[in-house]
Amino acid sequence: MKGFFSDLMQYENLVNQIIAISIAFFGGITKFFMKEEYTIWKFLISIFASGFSGWICYLICKELNISSNLTAVICGIGGFSGENVLELLQEISVKWTKRLLSINNAITGVAKDAENDDKN
Repeated sequence: MKGFFSDLMQYENLVNQIIAISIAFFGGITKFFMKEEYTIWKFLISIFASGFSGWICYLICKELNISSNLTAVICGIGGFSGENVLELLQEISVKWTKRLLSINNAITGVAKDAENDDKN
């Protein structure tokens, strides 16, 4: 994890993250004002979800080496979609984690079976 945080804190990456989160904020603000109910709490929650989902989209784009223009588009859409993007990413990560754990359990299960065979 040391590499992750040191990479994120480099000046160029920090500026790119701020730009990506700003674009996501604009997406979230746009969606918020398209709604008919306005309260300060809903606004703050919407903006926070937009910024967070935009930042997560930025990290995914960076990991996949997506161009900066397409990254900006994805961050804007991620900010506009806010909560929906977070829910989708949550579903994907849960499925991925379950699959990873089942693979690990299968491997360790095979290892345990081999140990039991050796004992018999």
